[in-house]
Amino acid sequence: MAQKLRKADIIRKKNFGGLADGAQRVHAETLKNRCQGCGKLAINRIQSFVPVVELQARPKLLEALYIRYGRRAPVAGSVNNITMACRLPVMELKSGKVVMMDDIHVCPSCTPAAERAFAKSTPSYCLVDITYGPDPTKIIVSPG
Repeated sequence: MAQKLRKADIIRKKNFGGLADGAQRVHAETLKNRCQGCGKLAINRIQSFVPVVELQARPKLLEALYIRYGRRAPVAGSVNNITMACRLPVMELKSGKVVMMDDIHVCPSCTPAAERAFAKSTPSYCLVDITYGPDPTKIIVSPG
């Protein structure tokens, strides 16, 4: 005799447990961070990077990066030797070598305010990367 499925069983078998914001919850659980504005689960990430070339012209910025990463500043040397000697996290991007300056996680309701704050406070020589999580209005289709 075939077993009849209840409506609750069918909903559980849908994507993300049949929840409307299930994709956002899964994405937030992979980030494992809270919004720095309100404390909700964060699904958006904003990062700012400083090119290594700019560190030559701005020694105060270099000192601020040492403080941010808890490293001791070396006495002398070129910038490339300084970043390698102090083990600043240098990343290679298409635009060249960069050092991460800020990394914040925000929820969708705090994202516009965080974007405005980054636009006003970030210097012109910095690169800003904004990564958005899934939007609850978009339909996500999984294979199968």
